[in-house]
Amino acid sequence: MSNRRRSALLVATVACCSAPRPALAQSDLLKATGTLKSEWKSAGAASTGSLQTRLIERGTLLPVLLPKSTITSRTARCTTVAVVAPRASQFVLRFIPRAGEPRYARGERAEPSVAGIAQIVRCGARRAMLRRLVIEARSPRSVVETVYATSSRPLPSFTKLLPKRSPGLPDTDVVFEPRSTSPPLKDRVARLAARAKRRGAQRVTARNVQVGRFGVSETVLKLTPGCHRIDVLGDPKDGERYDIDVNLKWALTGQSADADRTDAADATVHTCVASTRLAKLTFVGAPTGRVAKLVMSRTRLPRGIPQTLGERAVAAFAETFAAHNSRPPAKPPIAMFKGVSGFTKQHVQLVAGQCYLASAVATRGSASAIALAVRGRFVARDQSKQVGLGTVVAFCARESRRSSILLEARGGGVRWALAVWHAGALPAGALAE
Repeated sequence: MSNRRRSALLVATVACCSAPRPALAQSDLLKATGTLKSEWKSAGAASTGSLQTRLIERGTLLPVLLPKSTITSRTARCTTVAVVAPRASQFVLRFIPRAGEPRYARGERAEPSVAGIAQIVRCGARRAMLRRLVIEARSPRSVVETVYATSSRPLPSFTKLLPKRSPGLPDTDVVFEPRSTSPPLKDRVARLAARAKRRGAQRVTARNVQVGRFGVSETVLKLTPGCHRIDVLGDPKDGERYDIDVNLKWALTGQSADADRTDAADATVHTCVASTRLAKLTFVGAPTGRVAKLVMSRTRLPRGIPQTLGERAVAAFAETFAAHNSRPPAKPPIAMFKGVSGFTKQHVQLVAGQCYLASAVATRGSASAIALAVRGRFVARDQSKQVGLGTVVAFCARESRRSSILLEARGGGVRWALAVWHAGALPAGALAE
């Protein structure tokens, strides 16, 4: 067979085997939404409908634009909305606060997806809340289908109509308590500033940021060399409850530097840079037209990290020390190593009675995990707690010997740097214990 025929056959085979996958995924979504609408009609729905298929990405808010007839508050009827995505997808249905619109103490809670589906229902005057309904993606990327129905009473849940998507029986031992109210904004800002100064912050600034449309706000930050903590503080009024989520991305590459999606009126992100960089800060969840407080603090990069390792390595080591609450080194390392993904074994000479700090970070590529272990007459080990973060091991030697360091790095195209610092000495008499 000629090379040309072989190439044509290979292309045809790949196209044949790979093309149906998106179609199968889309077919599964359409089958699920079709079942929902059919079962809702059988349960007494007066009308059903679907919205356009949409693609959502992590950190974005997608408004759910329902027909006006389904969100009017001048009737006692109910509107049910279900958003369907692939089973592994994660997203949240939430109501974005808007100035001048009524809020309900027990109706504003976000609805997380379960097995790729989230469903909500609002009746009577509360149907107007659906004008503020948005989809917030938690997965990197996903296709979603949205269906809705109107009826005289709430319609059955998807957990009954789609058994394969059911999460199972609920945990009856879980008790949900109301969230505590936040202290006054002025007190929270003062508390953050005092905390930053105790931790050696060179500079602490606070400024107001206007909350934009749909509760989304963006601002570009110029980050100078150092480690930065950025807090976005909401200011709930009269017992309000809302959740602020923050995403920090690099302006030039669009890569995420950090994110906070916890359920609170305040959110915090951290990052370290070895040179001046521009970053875009996006936060969502505060009421439209309100003012949020942006508090920024910066600390110096640890002096013990060699600049010869490169900007990414310097920033990664600094972030790793901060994330592990490790005291950063003030002097250069006693040993340094470099390598690529996989298993690696290195050796370092230790002195009896002395303590050390070993850390490994990714300097290139995308590391999904880094694990580090030091072995002598002892074993000290640690592994990265989140994707892209390095790891730190602290240990002390009880005898002078050459000890081994085992490192495993996983990910695509990963290159790593490993450094060992002298961290101090054991107390007098500790070796004899």
